[in-house]
Amino acid sequence: MDDYNQTGQSEMTYSPERNRVTSLYAMMLAWQKAEPNKPCLCIDDAVYTYDVFMRDVQAEKEKLETYAQTQPVIIYRNSVYDQLTAWIAAMGAGLQPIIGHPDSDDTVRKTLEERLKEPSVCCDKADFGVLSSGSTGVPKILWRRTASWADFFPVQNEIFEVTKDTRLFLHGSMSFTGNLNALLAVWYAGGTVVTSAYLRPRSWLKVMARYAITHIYLLPTKLRLLMEAMPISKENTAALSSLRMIFAGSQMLDTKLMHHLQRTWPQVRFILYYGASELNYVTYCTAEEWLLEPNTVGRPFPGVRVTVDEDHMIYVTSPYTIEGVACPFSVGDKGWFSSSGRLMFEGRGGAVINRGGYKLSVPLLEKKIQELDGVAEAVVIGQPDALRGEEPVAFIQCEPGYTETMIKKAMTKVLSVQEMPHRIIGVEEIPLTAGSKIDKRQLLTLLET
Repeated sequence: MDDYNQTGQSEMTYSPERNRVTSLYAMMLAWQKAEPNKPCLCIDDAVYTYDVFMRDVQAEKEKLETYAQTQPVIIYRNSVYDQLTAWIAAMGAGLQPIIGHPDSDDTVRKTLEERLKEPSVCCDKADFGVLSSGSTGVPKILWRRTASWADFFPVQNEIFEVTKDTRLFLHGSMSFTGNLNALLAVWYAGGTVVTSAYLRPRSWLKVMARYAITHIYLLPTKLRLLMEAMPISKENTAALSSLRMIFAGSQMLDTKLMHHLQRTWPQVRFILYYGASELNYVTYCTAEEWLLEPNTVGRPFPGVRVTVDEDHMIYVTSPYTIEGVACPFSVGDKGWFSSSGRLMFEGRGGAVINRGGYKLSVPLLEKKIQELDGVAEAVVIGQPDALRGEEPVAFIQCEPGYTETMIKKAMTKVLSVQEMPHRIIGVEEIPLTAGSKIDKRQLLTLLET
């Protein structure tokens, strides 16, 4: 019981003749029977077949079946393999599992445990729960039915070109819903997922080449790390000649990263999508569309409707939401439609720094700084100021051969006086959470000290 809290019941059926999944546990049992010797998960040098994986799941399931069936179960484990075997086993045991962020501190864990004791917190219709990123506080608990993801797998797999032959590389904890959803979509198709236990982009390249990956799913923060580790050369590009698709979540891209990806792998298609934990996938665009209209997140996925109100608030109507959502629903993001019909993304409604009455969009300011030569990664946060209300502070990770002074000089040529950061703080690397998001709690701590 050292890494579990407990939970309720769930239906277990799988209908391969309709290609419809109502139980992820049953889906994996079906693949164990159909493709026992096919790798479903590769972690560095370790290869786990569908049969080996499900045998370990069964061992976990036997432990869980002795638990009380009345409360949700939160799984805190560091290893991706341990997270997944425990999570699938929990559903097989009739529980409603949540994969907890492994970097959560004791205060966050205790708060979540208290929330789970509230009578209304666990939705009777849900099969599992997911957590919001929690990068600035205690994450939210969001409840899902299997169908809210699985019924969309055929759609997203067609767009992302995922088949039984797919070998997808991703990185990070399965508590990040983007990772978990992408992995399950590949398993739905009977493909293989590849990852690494280490935050070492150079070792990722070796792992990718070893397993001849066909797809990459990484957020832009980690795509930048990958490209830093891979100078353009015939040797490196040849090692990943199998790669044909990169798809990424809608953190703000920059032109520098996009061109670097295209120069390195000209044969690869790139898709940027916009989504949210509460909503699933919302819109998507290709690299070519993004370069035509930077900051676009494209057009809606099939079956999804997007509207924007007079305050630029984005509202989404979708059958693939979490439980308890009434559509049209907004997560607080803002945007607008261009004349081409593509959604232009402005960022979260609260991602604005009010500097003495002058409102600065944090995502757009970060993008301008990110595109400067010498900037490997840039993050902007607001610092309270008695005179102006807030002042922008930029955390900069410089590329080799560049300094904060050089970056500051370059900023003066592309930023207005109002946009110029009050402070520029150089860091060796931008801290990330286990879910691959910017860890703003660490940056705020650094700012305070």
